[in-house]
Amino acid sequence: MKRYLLAVLSVAAMILAAGMPLASPAGAAPAAQASSVQILSPAPNAVETGDTVAVKVAVKNLDLSCALAGTPPRAGTGHWHLLLDGGLINYECGTAAVLSMQNVTPGKHTITAALAANDYSPIAGKAASAKVTFTYKPAHALHALTAYMAPGKPSISILAPNNNATVGEHFAVVLDWTNLRSSCDLLGKPDVTGYGHWHLFIDSVKKGLATLVGMSCTHNVTVFTDGLTPGTHTLYAMLADNLHAPISPTAMASIKIRVTSGSMNGGSPQATPTMGTAPQATGPWLKWDAATHTAALTLVAGYNDTQSGFNFNGAGKGNMTISVPEGAQVKVTFSNKGALPHSAVFTSWGNRTSTSNFPVAFSGSSSPNPASGITAGTTQHFSFTAVKAGQYAIVCAVPGHAAAGMWDVFNVTSGGQPSVTIH
Repeated sequence: MKRYLLAVLSVAAMILAAGMPLASPAGAAPAAQASSVQILSPAPNAVETGDTVAVKVAVKNLDLSCALAGTPPRAGTGHWHLLLDGGLINYECGTAAVLSMQNVTPGKHTITAALAANDYSPIAGKAASAKVTFTYKPAHALHALTAYMAPGKPSISILAPNNNATVGEHFAVVLDWTNLRSSCDLLGKPDVTGYGHWHLFIDSVKKGLATLVGMSCTHNVTVFTDGLTPGTHTLYAMLADNLHAPISPTAMASIKIRVTSGSMNGGSPQATPTMGTAPQATGPWLKWDAATHTAALTLVAGYNDTQSGFNFNGAGKGNMTISVPEGAQVKVTFSNKGALPHSAVFTSWGNRTSTSNFPVAFSGSSSPNPASGITAGTTQHFSFTAVKAGQYAIVCAVPGHAAAGMWDVFNVTSGGQPSVTIH
């Protein structure tokens, strides 16, 4: 646990290094029942030979929510931290994550999963963290990333929203930077000169982790205003190195935003239809050609205002179930009607509420450039074969969208007829 705390505080070190005071968390988050985490994979003493390691966990008595990251603790709500050899990789809100072996040396390594409250303080309890040791023996080691000498000083800017923009329950943030090579594969790894990522804070960098609403390497991210009061707030973007310390000299940008009274403001997200109600007509979403064993599937992101637009065909959080028989060829027509960029990825069930990194469940089962997504009025086509029976998820892979509930169910059955059920 001590090593875990040091790793988490390495993020806070970026604030201290910038010469700013850091407020310590008040203590472990309260919980009605003891929360626990268990690492399901990799297995203890496993030998990993690939470029990535699939990490799967089982979490009990904790509602995982990345939309609440950087807000005050709430009993029974939080996320988990993924660490490699004591270095913080990222925070996660699903039950699966992908760990890159970029710049990882062959040999024994330790993965730690540790539960945390919304403000990143550790969840109390002996079972609130778990670790597993594995051996990395690459079949073909990744080419190591080495120092990059930038021609000038790194800087970061916030391109959107505009300064003093009015925002609602969620809003898109567009970032750009210069003289820094971004790489999420290096998160939590030993520092490499010229490489790093960004951190995003709300209202203050003086409170450290308590106001960190995200860290990544992409140019686009969605920020949620759950927990914020109506009025003016400040959004900060800061460049950090692989170990989450600020680059030197500090590169930071900030804007003002105005949160409207229609935002969530600490309450629950907008109510959505619950499972168990009578199924609606499936409409034109699926057409089946028995002769060619082909399912023509239509997916429309942001089809209506359900879940503030975080939906496929008007459904999210598992309220749509699509079933096809094993071996079916699935041809997807994907379009976006929403105000934000969206994508569609068929991934493993455990990834359905992750914030990023969505490995495809089947070869080709993703819209192009899924982390960036497409804007309103755009259409894409992709196809794949559902080669293995099981339960999978359809998610939007734009960072933060699946964690906000933009996921539905994809079942591959051993027999029977294809169907779409929207509850």
